[in-house]
Amino acid sequence: MKTLLSFFCCVIICNLAGCTLCSTKKVTCGAFDDPDFDNWFPYQQGSRAIFKNTVTADTFSYTIEQVNMSGTYEITTGGFSSAATQNCTSSAYFGSVNYNNRPFGAFRIRYFINNERGEKRLELYFNNSIWETGEVFDSSIAACTVCQPDPQTVIKKEQQFVFDNGTTYNEVVVLTSDTASNKLERAYKLFIAKNRGVIGCEMFPSKQKWVLQ
Repeated sequence: MKTLLSFFCCVIICNLAGCTLCSTKKVTCGAFDDPDFDNWFPYQQGSRAIFKNTVTADTFSYTIEQVNMSGTYEITTGGFSSAATQNCTSSAYFGSVNYNNRPFGAFRIRYFINNERGEKRLELYFNNSIWETGEVFDSSIAACTVCQPDPQTVIKKEQQFVFDNGTTYNEVVVLTSDTASNKLERAYKLFIAKNRGVIGCEMFPSKQKWVLQ
């Protein structure tokens, strides 16, 4: 009875308001376009990165074979249906196929943008660890304000950073994940250089590093 009454109330309101409250419209959502993200993660289909241990002669590599940049699409807004809550979003995704590359797992990067809510969220999976951050800016990467508290990511910006592979990078961001609740041997620091992407990681608790060759 309540549902039927609500329906009739909706019809009456729509008639009185010239149906402007109940009307829907198509909105075109743009394709993914974020130059700052592109500068920090300049990956393409087939990009290959080789990482070497600074203590041993061991190496491992990732090859980007999955690339997905969201394109233009339409959503319906307005009215009283669930479509009224739809927002324009866009995303970028890079992924390796090294899912059985033990003990290093896969390599994934996902960047999600919700313009209506002002949300930008970055997620990276590298050497069996996950880092979550917020917006990617031209000069740095922000902390995530919408992520869950676990895992916690601490962000530090470096300039003219001399890395263990002997290369000096103009701008580097270091992501450090919380080790309080996870004591397993894993990557806990991730090093990202502008115009180069991920350049290496540091392991916990051994402190050994894998660096880009």
